[in-house]
Amino acid sequence: MSKNRFVDRDIPKDRMGELEGFITNLLQVADFDRKLNEGALQDTEFDRLVLIIRERMLREIDALDQAYALLSRFLDPKVAKLFCEGKLEKMGRHDVTIVYSDIVGYTKISGFLDNIGENTTIYKLGIAFLQELQDVVHEFGGVWDKSVGDAGIFFFGAPFTLDGKDGYGKQGSGIDTSTYDINAFKTLLKLQHRLKDINRKYEDLLYEIAADEYGNGKSRAELLRLMDENHNLKPNIQVSSSINAAKVNIGLDGLKTGRHYSSQDAEMNVAARLQGAGTAGEILVNKKAGEHIIDYLKNHRGRAIPKNEKEFQTFEDFIRHDLGIEIDPEESLEQNFDENHNQLVIRTSKEEITIRFSQEYEILKGLGQEKFAYRITFARRKLADDQLVVDMDALIPEVDLLKYNAEYKILHTDHQGSDVELRLQNTRDPQKIIRFKIAQKKLKSITTRRLVSEQEMLRRSELQDDEILKVHGGKLEYVYCESIEKEFDTQVQNMTATLGANIANDNYIPPALYTLVGEGATDTEYRFTLKRDTSTFNAAIPKGKIRVIEDMKELEDDEELGMNLRNHIYAYQRREESSLAPTNGHTSYLIYKYKDTYYKISLKAALNNVDSLAA
Repeated sequence: MSKNRFVDRDIPKDRMGELEGFITNLLQVADFDRKLNEGALQDTEFDRLVLIIRERMLREIDALDQAYALLSRFLDPKVAKLFCEGKLEKMGRHDVTIVYSDIVGYTKISGFLDNIGENTTIYKLGIAFLQELQDVVHEFGGVWDKSVGDAGIFFFGAPFTLDGKDGYGKQGSGIDTSTYDINAFKTLLKLQHRLKDINRKYEDLLYEIAADEYGNGKSRAELLRLMDENHNLKPNIQVSSSINAAKVNIGLDGLKTGRHYSSQDAEMNVAARLQGAGTAGEILVNKKAGEHIIDYLKNHRGRAIPKNEKEFQTFEDFIRHDLGIEIDPEESLEQNFDENHNQLVIRTSKEEITIRFSQEYEILKGLGQEKFAYRITFARRKLADDQLVVDMDALIPEVDLLKYNAEYKILHTDHQGSDVELRLQNTRDPQKIIRFKIAQKKLKSITTRRLVSEQEMLRRSELQDDEILKVHGGKLEYVYCESIEKEFDTQVQNMTATLGANIANDNYIPPALYTLVGEGATDTEYRFTLKRDTSTFNAAIPKGKIRVIEDMKELEDDEELGMNLRNHIYAYQRREESSLAPTNGHTSYLIYKYKDTYYKISLKAALNNVDSLAA
């Protein structure tokens, strides 16, 4: 006879509650309860009772575990657990928070991939997004409803038990419905952070497709640029989402088969309407949810709310741990809710985060809702420019300077024995000028850094005056203007070689100062022949993009433009080794491309008034 597999197993104490009703029924069926009450139970009968109860209880636990494992494949785990325990409220009316989240432009992406035969890739991309979303939803105590295409639909607050407990184990006066909205909000912020992993995979996919289409001889950046220009596909998947806090009927739907835990209320349509009104990276929320979130952000200091049934979390913990922001544990977060602009600004030594709320009055029109909804935008940027605001008399120690990634133009050097004192001007904010002392031997050890990023190089083509000191990753680097010029001229030469004598699309022309050596015009555009060093090319520029400057005073109101143009003219003078006199076929005008505008500048005005620009 085989050994009973239940004899040596213990009954888990945390499972006893599930089996109370079962044990009562078992005792009644076996007529043991009457004998126990009358004291007539014999020893042998008691031993047999214990054995029967143990075996039946363990069988029941195994059956429950198997049922839970099976149901969890089709229902949210929280719902499946309560259903197996017999505690799930089948249907009830409760305050919940409904959330929709959807990939922006998924139809375009899937259509392109489908056309080139990447059907399986479409499925994998959608599943990867939905799995990331579902994981974060469960992390913050939400319950998954369903996915429709690339959209995920889920709730906070649910599921509810027969005795009135919500999804966080709270009941009665202990239920704080604002927790649902706050956790929905935090879920969507963390989802945006988690998208970077999906975007890395998506970028690899686009690169492989581009390599097949355009050949392997081009760089990764060039191939991705071609995918953007020709197919309007960027390796940057973003989502739009909505949050709708409302009272709804929620529970297991009444279908005979294929049931799931959801709601069929009109509030689901409201959530869908809000989500459809959002653009990439935005969260649209109804008035009730928006006010809960704003109140929390204004007054959150030290307030811990349940992240799930077992964990409580403050907003500081969320910022530090869930958004992946590197903050020294001893560093306090600088936080300020600006009520005039309805936005929260969070500053660290490395980043700035802005959460902005704007009111929208037309989105919910005709749905019988509140008069407005909130549009939430979340912006996160590295502090690439120096945020130090200092007194000119203060000398910035090296340890403080290295905290900020920034670029400085060296205005003045003063040698003081073994040290050098530098007067530095921030290239992004010319008003910020600081003094900085460094050992000469350290200064000499800083090596020149060649610029290899095309985007970085184009941005820095504005910095063609004196040497640039760069602070990056806690280190100092020199960026010589000569290396910038060489990199820039190489690009112009490559562009000229590619385009030949053809008219160049103005979008391909890098921002810089050029010599105008020939011109013509049509009804809609100017035809310029531009020269820079040994490179000459033709450019077709829409007339609306041209601004003629005969007097430099016309640029005095734009300090940034004036500063950049002055630096360009100085660098151009040095490179040409002339006073910009109109010789060797040069005309009396220069063309300066800045941002998306072309300035046709009188050479005479440039020579006579260059020193007055951004002085």
